[in-house]
Amino acid sequence: MLKLRLLNREKLKEKKKMKKILTWAILCILCLSMFMVLASKSMVQASQELVNSTNANLTSDPPNAVPSSILYWVSVTLTNNQPVATPSPFQQMIQVESANYSQYEASNLQNIEFFNNNGMVISSWLESGDSNMSTDTIYWLNVPSIPANSETTIYIGFASPSTNLFNNQTTGEAPQLSSLYGQYDSGTNVFPFYDNFAGNTLQSFWTPYVNGGAITVNNGLTIQGNPGSLNGYGSVTEIDTPANGAEFTGPSVFDVYFRTGQNPNFRFGFRDTDLCDVQDGLSGNGIAVGYGSGANGIVAITSTASKPSTSSTSYTLTSPPNANYDVFSIAATSSIAQYYLNYAATSPSAVHTNIPSYNPSIGIGLEENFVSTAVNVTWVRTRSYPPNGVMPEVAVSTTITSVSTNIPSWMQWWFWTIIALGVIVVVLASTTVHYRKKPPISKETSVIQSKTAQKGIKTCPNCGANLPADSKFCGKCGTSLE
Repeated sequence: MLKLRLLNREKLKEKKKMKKILTWAILCILCLSMFMVLASKSMVQASQELVNSTNANLTSDPPNAVPSSILYWVSVTLTNNQPVATPSPFQQMIQVESANYSQYEASNLQNIEFFNNNGMVISSWLESGDSNMSTDTIYWLNVPSIPANSETTIYIGFASPSTNLFNNQTTGEAPQLSSLYGQYDSGTNVFPFYDNFAGNTLQSFWTPYVNGGAITVNNGLTIQGNPGSLNGYGSVTEIDTPANGAEFTGPSVFDVYFRTGQNPNFRFGFRDTDLCDVQDGLSGNGIAVGYGSGANGIVAITSTASKPSTSSTSYTLTSPPNANYDVFSIAATSSIAQYYLNYAATSPSAVHTNIPSYNPSIGIGLEENFVSTAVNVTWVRTRSYPPNGVMPEVAVSTTITSVSTNIPSWMQWWFWTIIALGVIVVVLASTTVHYRKKPPISKETSVIQSKTAQKGIKTCPNCGANLPADSKFCGKCGTSLE
């Protein structure tokens, strides 16, 4: 009987232990289930959030990989509708309504970078609109060639707003946008030719020409003209890239970001001779945009053969804003030169004669002449001429996607949650099978064990009385023991 009690007590302890295991398992399952529900809701919200944009319903495949610091991404589709491919590499302008993604952006957009389908960062340069509330942020990207009549997809990546991705190599901005001039300027890695006139010394690829005026470099370029005789050509203050300096052997666009004071006479453009007047061409062809033309406040685009000129083509254009920084551009092929103000063409704005030859090369120049007005230049650059003068179309997706939806399954939270649940189920099943297979301790078994332990004693099966081993009948109830 003592052994029966001990066995029953052990069985009770095992039942209590089993209940504890089941209770903890159920609690773990409930906690994991709650976590899965909350995480799933968060993921759906992050991966399917839409923003207000004109590019609605744009969809694209997710990238194969993303840079390590990126948490969210937006796809950008570049479509080349021309029958010829873009040059390689090609400088592509991307305009983004940053205000649509403000909750994912740092206030100065420092946490944004561009990348391709394989997660490689694309060199980019933030030109303007450096605010997460901007409705027109302009980026320039250095991308591979886009084939004719085709499209390619790249991605805008958003890191944590506290992360600063700016550097002067792959992800940068215009020099005047940084707290320290040019601190994060990546222009030299985006454009074929670029200068931000940082410091106080003119770069060696420029050749200055000063006659009564002044050229000053101090985190920007100032060209100070000097009044003089127009016919004497002695009052030109300019800088040029000589033939052995920066050269351009194919159709190019020359952009200058500058402002002037009152009554300027500033010109910039292409020429095919060393150190020549970019408009009049001392000994060769030149094509230039002239800003101001004395006190008239006009803009003209002019092409001229050698000076004195007998074959000049000139168009007078509309007046640009005074005292503001603007992007002035001249795009030239072997047969046409086109003028742009802040990337918009003004008609008439093109000439077709006396265009500088690209064989073997051309140079660029900036000049202020015949007046004392100073011109302030922040940066200059060249970029590839787009196919037939048409920039590929840009479509920015309206869907912000969480990076967690793109990483491999074994790296995601739900994968390990499923593994944990599987382990719990296996443990519970094994425990249950173990206890079910264990034979129960019955009253009859304990009686037999008790008999074995107490030799010389016989127990009545009817009343349970203990009798001598040789008894044939129960002396208490009369039950036969045989």
